[in-house]
Order: sequence, then structure tokens, then C-alpha cells
Amino acid sequence: EFAEWFKGKYGAEEIFVPLEPREEHMTNWLNAIRSRGPVHCDAETAYRAMVTTKLGCDAWRQDKTLFWDNAKECQVRKHPRPNRSSRWPQEKEV
Repeated sequence: EFAEWFKGKYGAEEIFVPLEPREEHMTNWLNAIRSRGPVHCDAETAYRAMVTTKLGCDAWRQDKTLFWDNAKECQVRKHPRPNRSSRWPQEKEV
């Protein structure tokens, strides 16, 4: 079901994102400190990535589904949007 939706939206079962040449993470961070410039991975992005990783690891270790509430920024016992009808975006039927 998801594979059909994905293929319909993107025209293929897989998509390839070309790599963009850029400096290494640590080099970018040190240069940002020296120049007060932007970093590739800001604190908010790093926080979101870590929450996702930790939640996934905890779910695997506990062998159960865990839920995250973005509004409260905490783990919750039940799905924060229980009436959600889909696991992925779908076009509404008109």
C-alpha cells in the first residue's frame, strides 16, 4: 500500500538523492566558532535527531510502540493524534 503511494507520488520505487560536496561536520563546527558563521547541524536539528534515535532504541529495547508529543516535547503513553486516519500523507478524495 505504501509502496504504491510512494511510486505514484515520486514515479519510482526508490529515489536517489545526489551527494553534495561539503566540509566535514567537525571542520564546519570549528569554522563556525572562529567566524561566528552558520553550522550544518544546528542545535534544534541535532535535538530532534537525538530524540528520534533514543525513542527508536527505547521502543526496541522495551519491545513496544512509544509515542512522542511534539507540542509537549515529551514521551506519552497514547498516540497524540489518535484519530489520524493514515500513516503517510494521502490525497483527500473529493
